[in-house]
Amino acid sequence: MGTEGESGQDRYQKKIMELDMIWRINEQIMSFESLETLLKAILKASLEVMEATSGSIMLNRPARQRYHGYKGVSRSAQGRGE
Repeated sequence: MGTEGESGQDRYQKKIMELDMIWRINEQIMSFESLETLLKAILKASLEVMEATSGSIMLNRPARQRYHGYKGVSRSAQGRGE
């Protein structure tokens, strides 16, 4: 189930964080203003749950504008994969 050495309380707290993230993302979707705002909220919540310091969301929509969201990713790494 959880990682070795992880207590039931730790797993419970992590699950609460995950459910909170889902709730916050749902609220963002329901009050959708722009794709950029929504993706920033998803990235922020994902980093919190994963306890990560950096991450990115890259969408490639041919014949439309592209959105690249970054947090804690160096500028040199941001252009890779294009």
